[in-house]
Amino acid sequence: MRKSKFFKFTIKGDDLNPMDIKEKVHLPCKVFIKNETTLAGIIKKPIIQKTNRWLYSSMDQGEMRVNHFLVSQLEILAKNVLPLKEFTTRYHALIELVVYEDRNISHYNLVLSKRAQYLLNKIGVRFSITIVDFF
Repeated sequence: MRKSKFFKFTIKGDDLNPMDIKEKVHLPCKVFIKNETTLAGIIKKPIIQKTNRWLYSSMDQGEMRVNHFLVSQLEILAKNVLPLKEFTTRYHALIELVVYEDRNISHYNLVLSKRAQYLLNKIGVRFSITIVDFF
């Protein structure tokens, strides 16, 4: 397995209409409706959606540096920050960065650039980083 990076931006809530976000924010996205059954994960396990959700996601399996990948995705969101604010201030919003490493490493050092920090502050939602080492 090669090194992979996943970026996800989720907005969710029971009274959220994810189609409203889709119409106002022109980004490739997935829309999930509460109580719908969808297929999740690699094995496509059926799950029932617990709430309404709008999801923007991106993946990189190349050698792009983690910070560069993160900044490139945050730049995309920052261009849409005004229409997104309508939803991020009223509903649960989260940016997730997941990094998979398959190298034999005993440590991983990730430093967020000033640009990444600036963009995260501009977007103004919770941010989570997960690093998975397949040793």
